[in-house]
Amino acid sequence: NMVRLPTPCLVGRRPALPLCSSCLTDDDLACQASAGSMTLRSLPPLLLLLDSTSASEGDKCALTGMDPKVPRYLKFCQDYNDLACCIPGHDLENQLQFEFLIDGLGPGCKNPMMYPAIRYFYCLGCDPDQPKYTYPKDPENEDSVQMVRICSDFVEQALWHEETKVQYEECGVMRPNACPEMMGDFDPYTCGDDLVIPTIEYNNDPTEFMNYFNPPGIGASLSQPRAHPSQASAWLV
Repeated sequence: NMVRLPTPCLVGRRPALPLCSSCLTDDDLACQASAGSMTLRSLPPLLLLLDSTSASEGDKCALTGMDPKVPRYLKFCQDYNDLACCIPGHDLENQLQFEFLIDGLGPGCKNPMMYPAIRYFYCLGCDPDQPKYTYPKDPENEDSVQMVRICSDFVEQALWHEETKVQYEECGVMRPNACPEMMGDFDPYTCGDDLVIPTIEYNNDPTEFMNYFNPPGIGASLSQPRAHPSQASAWLV
């Protein structure tokens, strides 16, 4: 049921990000990725702007249930300090979940600045434009599973770029284990983790990867309860 959306992508409010695939060449991206110097602002846009009929300007932020506002201070998702759909506690949760994801990769790999595309993806809930990109899978039922459109430029040029996939295969990620059903509300990684190679474990499918490693808090805010992240179809690429 996944739909691949065309490029180029549209951006809501972040002119610091490239607006199309030609703004960041493969050579530039490969150089930044291999040097470990890629910043969030150098990444292609994450979210694809929906038609005005798909989302209302009055929709509330998924994490706070309120309108976007200036946060006190965000450290991990610092690009959103001017306006955000999250508060510092959500920002800390994003950071913690990312640290769990890289915690067991070993001294030859573990680096707090590695995998910038995943760092950026984990901050999706802080994006003040998040309500514009989120809509119910069933338009007639607002309580249905919430879908989020992810820009294909972001996937192809960052999250699943050839150089990024090489890093995945050299270092892997820590995947949280599913908890017993009676512990379904526990945080990810509560029941241990396993080292996996994303390109192998998820059949080189970025959509499957994103459905499993969805941004902290966003999965929990969806209306369809689930015991394991892979059971949701919450992301479109």
